[in-house]
Amino acid sequence: MYGFVGIGQCGGSIADEAMKRGYFSIAVNYSSSDLNSLEVVEDRLKLVGSEGVGKDREAAINYFKNNWESSVEFIKEAMEKPSIQIVFVVFSTAGGTGSGITPTLIELLDEYLDNKTVVGVPVLPDQSEVVLNQLNTVECLQELSEKQLNIIPLDNLKVSQKGIKSLSEPILYQKVNKQFIDMLEEVEGYTNLPSSYSTLDKKDLNQIFNTPGVTVISKMDLSDYNKGKFANTLHDDIKQSWQQSIYSADTFDSLVKAGVIIDGNADLTDQISFKRLFSEGEPLDLFKGYYDTGKNQVICILSGLGWINDRMKQLDDLIESRKVEPVKEEVYVPKFNSKSAFLRQQTHTNKGEKQASKGSFLEKLKSLKG
Repeated sequence: MYGFVGIGQCGGSIADEAMKRGYFSIAVNYSSSDLNSLEVVEDRLKLVGSEGVGKDREAAINYFKNNWESSVEFIKEAMEKPSIQIVFVVFSTAGGTGSGITPTLIELLDEYLDNKTVVGVPVLPDQSEVVLNQLNTVECLQELSEKQLNIIPLDNLKVSQKGIKSLSEPILYQKVNKQFIDMLEEVEGYTNLPSSYSTLDKKDLNQIFNTPGVTVISKMDLSDYNKGKFANTLHDDIKQSWQQSIYSADTFDSLVKAGVIIDGNADLTDQISFKRLFSEGEPLDLFKGYYDTGKNQVICILSGLGWINDRMKQLDDLIESRKVEPVKEEVYVPKFNSKSAFLRQQTHTNKGEKQASKGSFLEKLKSLKG
């Protein structure tokens, strides 16, 4: 059902993880070394113009003028398989290649990939990353905000706030990539399960991901809520799980479509009221899936949310706080600012010594005559 297009180094890594799970994936990059580092993705497109762009968005955008047709054709041919219904385009907003070319590329794919749902998955940086990464992110998000596309903002800042900030950067990113694919894989798994009451099928999932705006996926363990325990906080806790997901979102009062998967026994599912769950704003369309596999969990897929303006302001404030005022430096002036000045002084000094010695000799002669 899923296909993955990895743009740049970050996108390629996520596509590689998806490919390991059996999802067809491809990679696009200016850097051949990044492409060669992929473990299982075999379908790769090396963009022409440069061997990498070194986080330079403008360079990536300029080179893309000579690459967009070949990129669209490569992706279109790879993703034409009937089994692929949803195409996730994954990329980092902080780098050069993904951040630079993907906003335009996603829009083109949305037009050229007939009967496919195209979803953009931008990966946002943590606050610890350098200011250039934050600047690239602001520019990229500004461009994405102008597109009528479904966007799932995977946020490294949200992940670091979940208590694993002490991990090294590569391990942190690996965990994020794995968690994202884990969640998509689990959601798709439910679309293949029967239910005696109501299922969330592949068509439902396709409709949810085909909704323009921001999408968030959350999961919460319901084990403690069996037999009425903590039932009075159940709905608030589920809403809290939306906020605590690894995706960025401002508010949840303007969602357009929602899919809710409830996996638990009848006593547990009876406790959940959708009216209470969506008390701040009911979705225009709601897809429900009831299952009892023993996992005791609820998964929510919320789409059509408003743009992440709060996150963009946070980025703006961070950039402002790191702004360095230029300092006027005093340049040391050497005593001898050129070789000729030194030699001139040496010449004058030697002449003075000779005249002094000559004078003392004449004075000696006069004293002898006297």
